[in-house]
Amino acid sequence: MSSAAPLVKAALFSACTTLFAGTAQVIYGPRGPITADDLISIGNVTTEVAVQTIAPTRPRNEEHDVEVIFSCSRSGPETAQQTATERAYTLVATLDTYLATSPNETLGIVGAQQTWARIVSLSLDEPLRQATGRTADVTVIVRVRTRI
Repeated sequence: MSSAAPLVKAALFSACTTLFAGTAQVIYGPRGPITADDLISIGNVTTEVAVQTIAPTRPRNEEHDVEVIFSCSRSGPETAQQTATERAYTLVATLDTYLATSPNETLGIVGAQQTWARIVSLSLDEPLRQATGRTADVTVIVRVRTRI
C-alpha cells in the first residue's frame, strides 16, 4: 500500500529548512551530534488510514503525526535553562504561526492533497544539568491530513 507519509516528512523538512534558515540547524531524521545551539529534528511519523468506499477510485484519507524536536542549548549557570527553554518555545511558535496562517497546501506535498496541518501536542524535556550549560527539548506532533 502506498502512503503519503514520506512525502509529508520531506515537505515538512523542506518547509522548516526554509523557515529556520540562518537561525537553527534542521535535520531529517534522528538527532546526531549537535553542531548548533538550536537544532530542529524532523523525526518519526505515525499514519492512520481511512479508505473511502463510495468513490470509484477509492481514495484514502491519511492522518500523519510527525514528531518534530526543537532542541536548544545554552552555556552558563542555572539561568541558562530558562534562556534555552524560552528559545525552544519561540521556535515552536514560529512553526505554529506558519502552519496556522498559511494556506492548507503550504507544505507543497507533491503526489497528495494536503487538507490540514497543525501542531496538536507538545512536551518539554529539560535533561539533567550538563557541565557546560543547559538544554531544553520541546517535542511537538505536527498532524497533517492528506488525501491520496
